[in-house]
Amino acid sequence: GLERCQKSLNDYLDSKRNAFPRFFFISDDELLSILGSAEPSAIQEHMIKMFDNISSLRLIKVSDTVTQAQAMISAEKEEM
Repeated sequence: GLERCQKSLNDYLDSKRNAFPRFFFISDDELLSILGSAEPSAIQEHMIKMFDNISSLRLIKVSDTVTQAQAMISAEKEEM
């Protein structure tokens, strides 16, 4: 039963990585912490691993249920 559960979890993580290939740059544990959090800011600590020299996102709350990324911020504080 445990092997089947592990295979299902790996298949789930692979499907998320195939949908967003930048997830291949982070570990399974890091991806689970992002996917398991309802808080959009959970991705902030992993940005530098997924995007070269991007340290964070500027997130704005559009409504009670929608948060949008407004800018990507480099380690040198340049904004895109």
